[in-house]
This record gives sequence, structure tokens and C-alpha cells, in this order.
Amino acid sequence: MANFYRYLRQFNTPEWGEDDNIAPISPCDLPYVCTKKTYLESTYLFSSSVVLTEATFENGIVKLLFDSTVFHPQGGGQPSDKGFAYSEDGVIEIAINMVKEDRVRGVVEHSGVFVRGVFDNLHMGAVMSLNVDESWRRECARLHSGGHLLDVAMRDIGFSSLKPTKGYHFPDGN
Repeated sequence: MANFYRYLRQFNTPEWGEDDNIAPISPCDLPYVCTKKTYLESTYLFSSSVVLTEATFENGIVKLLFDSTVFHPQGGGQPSDKGFAYSEDGVIEIAINMVKEDRVRGVVEHSGVFVRGVFDNLHMGAVMSLNVDESWRRECARLHSGGHLLDVAMRDIGFSSLKPTKGYHFPDGN
């Protein structure tokens, strides 16, 4: 782990001290590493302007990282948001169909397919617009809340010996 901190030290200020006394830092201390999770600010925030920080393209799937996101990743038994990412100039349109959080790197990865444009038109540092499918988000949020309410109701009607398990709040029930 000490070698990892030595590597990271190059990105931080010199007043840390000697190599044998290196302060630990979070991956989020590095520029453009972590994704700001603006989806946590409001369930009803459906669009934002973001900066593209990383992009890969393989087997027809584009994977994107942004400096921030309004897209809720899959997790906690709830499916990810879906929607679109657009370039500022309108040349690029990407249908986002899967969003996952990488907690090790501190990023939220958006996967999708090109509706308009090609990978070569994506440029790191480009300003893009993210738009979440509002009706999908609202349906998933209702199902997620409903699952928790059902847990409480089961406890309150006398099934307190039943322990809640991992939820599954997907609209299709599969």
C-alpha cells in the first residue's frame, strides 16, 4: 500500500512530509477521478450539464465517465436509470441503458449505444448534457419505496421474525 501512496503523492502537495510518513489520500483527491453524484441531491433531478472525463468503445457499446451525473446507478435491488447523453453541438446522441458505480475508483460508468454520431467525435473535456428518462426513474423510485413499506408492514402485522433480505425492485419482476 505504501507504494500506492508514493505513486499518488505526485498528484498532491509537497508538504506531506517524508516518504516514510505519507498521508493516505482518497482516489477522489485526484483530478477527474471521482464522479460527483448529483442524483443524490434530488430524486426529481432529471438533467444536467457535465464534462466527459473518459470514454471507451467496444463491441458496439460505449462506456462513459463524467465529472458528475444525474443518472442513478443500479444497486440496492433497484435498476439503473436510463436516458440519453448529448454533445453540446448536437453531433453526438447516446442512449444510456446501464449505469454502474465503481466504488473502488469512485466513478459512475454509463453504458449505451450511439443513436447519432461516432466514437471518434467524442472528446475528453467536452461538455455534454445528460437527460434521465423521467417516467422510468419515477416508476423505479415508487417500487423501491414500496418494497421498504412492505418490509415495515410485514413486521407490523406480526411477522417480526422475518428479516428483510436484499430487495428486488425491478418493474418487470424478473
